[in-house]
Amino acid sequence: MKTTVGRSRFFLLRTLVLSLIMCDTIRRMLEGTRPIDLLMLIIDALVLLLIAYDVAANICSKRRTSRRIAMIFQHIEEGQKLQAIAPNSGITDPSISAPWVESVKKWVQRTHDVLEKYSSQAAASFALDSVSVPVQYGGISSLPDVRESYRALILKMNNLRSIVEKPDMYF
Repeated sequence: MKTTVGRSRFFLLRTLVLSLIMCDTIRRMLEGTRPIDLLMLIIDALVLLLIAYDVAANICSKRRTSRRIAMIFQHIEEGQKLQAIAPNSGITDPSISAPWVESVKKWVQRTHDVLEKYSSQAAASFALDSVSVPVQYGGISSLPDVRESYRALILKMNNLRSIVEKPDMYF
C-alpha cells in the first residue's frame, strides 16, 4: 500500500512539474516565438501524454484485478457454504450425500472455468492437487465420496486463498 501511495505522489509531482514547464513554454511563445520554444512545447506535450497513458494503464490494471478478486471471493463464499453443509458423520446413506458431492464437483468446475477465463496460471494453481497423504476430517461422513469431495473442497479453497493473496502473480 505504501508503494502505491508513493507512486501516486510521484506521478502527481511529475505531472505538476511538467505542466508548469509547459505553461512557462507557452508564455514564452507568446512573448516571441523561437524554434526551440516550439520544440520544447512539443516535447513537453509528448512527455505529458506518456505519463497520462502510464497512469491510466496502471489504474485500469488495478480495477481489473480488483474485479477479478471480488469474483474469486464470491466463489470462496460459495465454497465456505458447501463446507458448512457437508454431510456429518451420522450420514451413511450415499443417496443422501450424493447431491452434496455433486454440488462440490459443480463448484470446482465453475470456479476453474472462471479462473481459466481470467488467467491460465490461476486456473493451473487452482487445479493443483498437492495433498497426497490421506487426511481424516472429524465430523464428516465416512463415505469415501464425501471424504474425497471434502478433501478436494478444502484443497481448492486453500488454492483460491493463495491466488487471492498474490494477485500480481496471477492477473
